[in-house]
Amino acid sequence: MCSYFQAPMTGVKDNAGASAVFEGMTHSGVMYWALNVTDVVGLSGAKVVYGNASLSSEAVVNYLALEEPLDGTFFWEGEFVAGNFTAEYPWTMNGLSANIGLGHIWLALSNTAEWSNTILWGQLQQKSGAQLYWGDRLSERAEMAEMDM
Repeated sequence: MCSYFQAPMTGVKDNAGASAVFEGMTHSGVMYWALNVTDVVGLSGAKVVYGNASLSSEAVVNYLALEEPLDGTFFWEGEFVAGNFTAEYPWTMNGLSANIGLGHIWLALSNTAEWSNTILWGQLQQKSGAQLYWGDRLSERAEMAEMDM
């Protein structure tokens, strides 16, 4: 069974004009994700966090780390498993899904500032596959992964 998720993100501070959309699909214990970022300044990483990213939050998983900060418009795809979660959140993928359903999970994009480095954020919400722009693409990636097993 697959679960689909989406988080539209808005920018703050130097990134007030930036936006991003994270879309994900869990299948067989793997989160397949796609991230589209528009007009960002100084992006250095992206993470799934527990708690409202605009107030106070802790990383559940860092799913994108860049060697150098980037400015502009970008698209990435990837995947992570529960084994990638931080030590503070030793959940299964079902635990992550449950916390998304409770409204506890957000996405945060960050820069390299030492303090207050969240530049875009949005709450991760469950959706149907038909509501996702990249839903078919994520499903195809999951099917290809199963064929490789």
